Amino acid sequence: MKTLIIKRLQSLARRAVLAQKPTVIGITGSYGKTSTRQAVAEVLSAGHLSVRTGEGNYNSEIGFPLSVLGESSPGRHPFAWLGVLGRARAQIRSKTFPSHLVLEYGADKRGDIARLCDVVSPTVSVLTGISPVHAEGIGSLEDIVSEKGELARRTMKGGLVMVNADDPYHHALAQNSPSAVQTYGWADFADVRVSAYAIETLSQARFSLEEPVTRMRVEITTRRSVYDVTLQNVLGKPVASALAAAVLVGEHFGLSREDILVGLQRVRPISGRLNPLIGIKGSLIIDDSYNASPKAMRAALETLSQFALMDNGRRIAVLGHMAELGPYTESEHQDLGKFVAELGNVDGLLCVGERARDIARAARAAGMPGDHVLEFPKTKEAGEWVDGFIHAGDVVLVKGSQSARMEHVVKAIMAEPLRSEELLVRQSKTWLET
Repeated sequence: MKTLIIKRLQSLARRAVLAQKPTVIGITGSYGKTSTRQAVAEVLSAGHLSVRTGEGNYNSEIGFPLSVLGESSPGRHPFAWLGVLGRARAQIRSKTFPSHLVLEYGADKRGDIARLCDVVSPTVSVLTGISPVHAEGIGSLEDIVSEKGELARRTMKGGLVMVNADDPYHHALAQNSPSAVQTYGWADFADVRVSAYAIETLSQARFSLEEPVTRMRVEITTRRSVYDVTLQNVLGKPVASALAAAVLVGEHFGLSREDILVGLQRVRPISGRLNPLIGIKGSLIIDDSYNASPKAMRAALETLSQFALMDNGRRIAVLGHMAELGPYTESEHQDLGKFVAELGNVDGLLCVGERARDIARAARAAGMPGDHVLEFPKTKEAGEWVDGFIHAGDVVLVKGSQSARMEHVVKAIMAEPLRSEELLVRQSKTWLET
């Protein structure tokens, strides 16, 4: 049944795109896809274009066509799926089909990107970067580059491929593309460059529900203009990179500077992705519990380290494992522990689960005081310990792979647990039962 639904959805998505001929912006990479997709969609919408983008991380064999068709998964309800297919069929001749689709292309095994491109190939593609996530299913780093780079190779001739200049594989990712290539990021040579960045803590004594807690200022420089944007409660260099990608897309489509700025200002925090939440006792949580790759882990820890603390505040990292790293599992966890120690200003490191023990061991070996590094078998024990430990002014980063279920820690220490369904990831009945 599932296979039949997937084939039917993909067929309908393909037919809808052939009939409606929208411009397709495709986004892939080992990290940063959802933040980039959100920023691109906001900028294009601000430019008065008709835009459709998917829910959550709809980037798989079933989620991808649902994104194209503007539908959501009804779960395990066969009659509801009949409704989805009926509405999807109507999209082929719909008078309101959008002019632009902003889509994520996901991959956890070889050939996934090609299969999604067989459904819909992009006019413009954005490649965010490479990390050894999904190495179990795809293979070596070179194999991951080849798999993600398929999106560039399948970008329509005459289109544009945009690659992250900060990724060491950016040349390889764009190799053999039939389209022009431009770059974005922090590197001096990037066509669209993050030229300034700062995070400011707004609260004075304790983090409060009544006021914004952070302000991030980002300056983005292009050949055409300079964009200066300030966002409240939006955090991290990965978001700044996503904003740069959105500027590049906006300028490619000829949007005005004013419209692009309006779109950038609309960017909001995304659940589980460097999302600041008020914690108990006047603390602040950086909820990055959605997923984890080595590069995303480092970016989150850098964000934590950049916070200016209040009096007696502490920086605490609660980390679960990184999944699907294959042969890189042990070395990447060890490298991460060393990275935490080298930051020099993380006051507490809590590692959750068996596979995260390598993070703790490496942090101690790299010189982090032993009494600042703790290990817990499960999220429940970690959450209970943090509950009793934190106080006003503490900043607590919580991050790990999906299978680590680190949202349980966030729920244990958030100031408004009754809003968990609204604010946290994986709060559906299906997830809560697993």
